[in-house]
Amino acid sequence: MDLSALHSSSPQVGDVVAINHISLSGGGSVRDAAHVLNLTTSDVLALGVKNSFISNGHVQMRIDGDAADKVVLDDLLGGSTYAWTASKQTINGSAYHVYSNADLGLDLLVQQAVTVTLV
Repeated sequence: MDLSALHSSSPQVGDVVAINHISLSGGGSVRDAAHVLNLTTSDVLALGVKNSFISNGHVQMRIDGDAADKVVLDDLLGGSTYAWTASKQTINGSAYHVYSNADLGLDLLVQQAVTVTLV
């Protein structure tokens, strides 16, 4: 799944175009299938929603899934002017890896069971 074609402006909480929470696990017969999500910094900034999971003033996106799922984070390491930090957060009983960039005001939360590849 490639999200780059979906964003044209910054959504707000309640907007129909906001895609701040993606579940890769699916339902029914696709529940146990392996899913791959390709994601960039631009995707998170354009489709995420400010303060949607953590109240820190950052634009945020959350990815849920299981051990069969994979998120490919392209362009998320930033350049020499951006400092990325990784932390952990529990939301509604589920554990997440949180990738944050204070310079961009950005948080990406990925459920801990999901494989994350940085390219």
